[in-house]
Amino acid sequence: MPAAPPPCNAGEICLFPENDYQGTPRRWTPQSGYVNLPPYLHDTVGSFIANAPGCFIDRDPAEFRKVAVGDYSAVHKADDKFGSRIDALNAYGHCPP
Repeated sequence: MPAAPPPCNAGEICLFPENDYQGTPRRWTPQSGYVNLPPYLHDTVGSFIANAPGCFIDRDPAEFRKVAVGDYSAVHKADDKFGSRIDALNAYGHCPP
């Protein structure tokens, strides 16, 4: 049975370095605007919880993923998942279609 996600405050996106919401999360809010992920999360987001809308960004090649309130992934760091490519976050409105 997968681990229950830990609390992630309303208005935040919480990114974890390991699958199953393990490790110290990086908390982001839309008011933070564009942020590059720190080295411990760059291309290695293991899991996430979205309690705010946002945009996950991979710069090379340029790719964007819209994230809505309620989105989550307990296993986001795998070859076929975007967690192995994410470089930055930005507000939802800055995410191309």
